[in-house]
Amino acid sequence: MMKLKNRTRTLVAAALGLLVLSGAAVVFAQRQLAHAERGRPDVKVLLSGAIERAGGELIPVEKASTVNPGEILHWTITSENDGDGPAREYRALGQIPQGTMLIAGSATADGSATVVYSVDNGKTFSAAACH
Repeated sequence: MMKLKNRTRTLVAAALGLLVLSGAAVVFAQRQLAHAERGRPDVKVLLSGAIERAGGELIPVEKASTVNPGEILHWTITSENDGDGPAREYRALGQIPQGTMLIAGSATADGSATVVYSVDNGKTFSAAACH
């Protein structure tokens, strides 16, 4: 009789444990499904550059051995969301290399993007070009 009570208790405890685990699994699956329905952003960023040489010739940065004083660097930051969800509050940032300067008004953006500038390493930004 005692063995039967112990087995019954064990079975009840096991059944309760399975019930709790299955409930947790359902909650986990619902969260995963809700996340999957929203989609995920997958932003790809490409930085490319070219040096404008005398006569207007553009040389890709990776093919140039040096940049001479007075030559103009053309930098392009391209970003694209290949995911199936929106990239919220996304920012593409580019830092002007030390020893170079930005030509005021030369930075542009496509679509609804805007160009802003910072002179304090990204602590604050302004739409006014920095000199």
